[in-house]
Amino acid sequence: MRCSSEFSTIRRFRTLSPARALVTVDGFDPQTGAQCVYEMPYVALQSGQILGSEALSIGIAFPIQLLAGIICIRALIPFKCTAKSKLSKLLICHILGLELTNAVGFICAMTGFHWYLAMGQEILQKTYHLLNLHEPTCADLEAFQGLPAEMEDWVFKMNTINLIMNVAFAFTGLLTDSMLIWRCRQIWKFTLFSKAELIVILPAFLIVGETVLGILTLCGDDDTGTPLGIDFGMGYFGCSLALNVSLTLLIVYRLLRCKSQAQDVLGRGYGKHYSIISMLFAESAFMNAACSIVILASYKFSSDSLTVQMVFNICLAFTPAVQACSSYLIIHRGTRGFYGSWSADLPISHLSTLVFESNTPEGNEHNTVLNVRSQC
Repeated sequence: MRCSSEFSTIRRFRTLSPARALVTVDGFDPQTGAQCVYEMPYVALQSGQILGSEALSIGIAFPIQLLAGIICIRALIPFKCTAKSKLSKLLICHILGLELTNAVGFICAMTGFHWYLAMGQEILQKTYHLLNLHEPTCADLEAFQGLPAEMEDWVFKMNTINLIMNVAFAFTGLLTDSMLIWRCRQIWKFTLFSKAELIVILPAFLIVGETVLGILTLCGDDDTGTPLGIDFGMGYFGCSLALNVSLTLLIVYRLLRCKSQAQDVLGRGYGKHYSIISMLFAESAFMNAACSIVILASYKFSSDSLTVQMVFNICLAFTPAVQACSSYLIIHRGTRGFYGSWSADLPISHLSTLVFESNTPEGNEHNTVLNVRSQC
């Protein structure tokens, strides 16, 4: 396959390094070597811009989600000796899993960018010499045959980093989606009890499909440029978007119903602070859905423009941190006293207190304090 045709059709699950197009299978071919040489500076610079933007994005996002995870773990530690000890330990393991996968992505991104700075600049310097020759001869190209071997070694390292980051990305999505499905089940369990599992049947099928498509995309990552591989990537991100949208609708609808029913009994002033904004950002998969929409749109056209490709990689770099923070918000909300998020069986000491005004038959107003269960 000619370098130019392979370069023009290259598509990847995570478009880190299109430099694979410059590597010939059977050694350096002078007939196609000239085409490769002229493309090398463009590909090297393009790879550097993409790697640099992704490394910067992960460098910003990783400390934020790391701090949020530490805050959640500190909030969960006091419950290790209570009736919630088993659940708190599971949540701590969930947080540690997210932190580990994000740390792997952070290390890989920084390592890949370091390798680019170490080898990419050397490749550029060597190619500039040939580009200064208006018409490189076969002798010039044959003397240049050591560069594709260096490029092949560089591409192999980039592909290894690429694969590890993709696995970490898919595993982070699996953990956060599982947390959101569990959260959705807990919300509906207060009214449906044992039938609450029926509500999450569709999300359960979607997360299974997302996992299968993610594995197929990772397995087909080396077979770049094929329509089948592209369909796997589109299917993975599309399934992730459908899962997050369905969970968002289920969670927000149930919370609005809970709020409406509580206001019918306790007055319209109850739950005013609990706005639709807090429902979307602290309870549902809205942040994940928003990231999925941008990723799906940019992935579709990532091979058409360097700008779109950079947008795709930047969004892909921020997504694991956004997914982790969506889980941390749910966990932190539970540790701050909203125990109804975790279980319907709560001790009296954990009941929330509502203070409201009532009118006595004599017309005198006084404050009445009632303890009620928080169901949402």
